[in-house]
Amino acid sequence: MNTNATPARADTGNSAWTVYSWDVTELEGATSTVEGAGNYRNLIASLRYWVGHRIEGADARLQETERVANHFIEVQVLTGNPSQHHLSLYFRTNDLYLVGFAANSQRWQFGSGGRDQTALARAYRDHYHEAGGFNDLGYDENYNTLDPDGERGDMTYRPWALHNQLMSFRGITRQNANSYRVRLAYLAQTTAEAARFQWIENRIYGTLRSGVSDEDDSGYRYDFVGSFGMALENRWADLSRLIYRFRRGATVAPVVVDRREYRTPDAIIRGDIGLPRIGTFLAASSQRNA
Repeated sequence: MNTNATPARADTGNSAWTVYSWDVTELEGATSTVEGAGNYRNLIASLRYWVGHRIEGADARLQETERVANHFIEVQVLTGNPSQHHLSLYFRTNDLYLVGFAANSQRWQFGSGGRDQTALARAYRDHYHEAGGFNDLGYDENYNTLDPDGERGDMTYRPWALHNQLMSFRGITRQNANSYRVRLAYLAQTTAEAARFQWIENRIYGTLRSGVSDEDDSGYRYDFVGSFGMALENRWADLSRLIYRFRRGATVAPVVVDRREYRTPDAIIRGDIGLPRIGTFLAASSQRNA
C-alpha cells in the first residue's frame, strides 16, 4: 500500500460538499497496524488537500485554509464492507472546524436553538436532496466547553482505542449527548488538528503503526499527544499570525507553546535545539491581515 499517494478528489456532484471515506476496519482489536496507519495518513493528506493551499512564495510546508465559506467535507468512517459506515464527520473548509456529525441514524450539530437553516444543514440538504434537520448538541465546539480539563491530551491512540472511540458513537442519543463532549474533542484532535499540525499527525500515525510513536524527534516514545500537542491546538491563531506578520515584515511576537518559544516560520517547520519540529503547518487564513 502506498501511504504517500496523492489523494484523489472525490466525485461529489456538488462543489460545496465533498465526501471522503476513511476505512478503520484494520484498527479493530489491533495493537499496531501498518495498513490502518496508512489509511489514517491518507485521510489527513486529503483533509489538507481539500481545505488548504500553499502560501504564495513560501515553503511548501506552509499552507493556509481556503477563504470560501459554506463549503463542507464529510468524512464517512467505514467500519465494515465498503458501503457500511455508522459515523460521518462534518468539517467546515474555511477553518477546518468539526461542526457536526451523523451517528445512530441521526444528524447532530454543535450549538443550540433549533438551527435547521444553518449553512451545514442547507449544504447537506442541497447535496443529498433529502429532508430532515440536525439535532442540536446543546454545546459548542470550543475546547473549553468540550474538554476543560484537557483529558484528550492523555487519551491513547493505540489502534484498538481509536477504533473503540469511533464505535462508541453508535450509542449516542438525545439523552446522553452531553456525555460525548470529551470524545468529540478527541475526534477533532485526531482529524482537524492533525491536518493543521504535522507534529500531531506524526504522533498519531506512529502510534497506530507501531503501538507507540517516536516520529516527532523527541527521543521518547508515547501513545498520546500530551501537553505539547494540546498547547499547539490552543496556539493555532497565534502561530498563523506569526507566519503572516513575519512574511510581510511586521513586528512579530514570539509564540510560546508549552514553554517553548517559536519566533520564525522556519522554526515552526524545521524546529531547533530544544524546539520540536512542527513540520507542515496549515495556517488559519482568517489571521492573514491580523
